[in-house]
Amino acid sequence: RLAALLQRATPELRSQIRIDRKWRHLLEPEDVLQVTFSEAFLALPKLRSKAEPEVLGWLRTIARNNLHDAVKAL
Repeated sequence: RLAALLQRATPELRSQIRIDRKWRHLLEPEDVLQVTFSEAFLALPKLRSKAEPEVLGWLRTIARNNLHDAVKAL
């Protein structure tokens, strides 16, 4: 079930990961997605709602935070 949800969410999440031109040679959307999906998998047992809209919002938040963290680390 999680794999199917992540597969459906991937195009939307990828489209929302906007990496500034100056960082594109160092960071790709797939890097952010990989970390996002790993963190989501580990935190899934703590997730209160397992309804798809809430999970998608949660994934968007994780991806946004991971992008911010990745750029900050460059």
